[in-house]
Amino acid sequence: MFDIGWPELIIIAVVTIVLVGPQELPSVLRTCTRAVRRMRELMFDFQSGFDDLAREAELDEVRENLSSVPYRNIANKVDEELDLETEFNELNDIVEEDKKPNNSEPEPDKALT
Repeated sequence: MFDIGWPELIIIAVVTIVLVGPQELPSVLRTCTRAVRRMRELMFDFQSGFDDLAREAELDEVRENLSSVPYRNIANKVDEELDLETEFNELNDIVEEDKKPNNSEPEPDKALT
């Protein structure tokens, strides 16, 4: 952007000291620092404003896309894919089988207890 090297900075410093004077130099530097800080804050606010606008524009596109999709079709597709009723019945059958006594295992010996 700006191509300012050491020679240019020395020239600016000498001219500033000659024009302003050594006694007023601290207040001038303070004022310049405040001005640079304020410019940076304004640049940040400006940039964040544009970022917010871009984010809102993207969100508006997403909202439009989602509103165009019918809700019921999605719910039906999820129900078809998951088929929860069949899964529940299969799990229920497994639990019922586990509850039935198993005759293949020998009963513990009552004499040992």
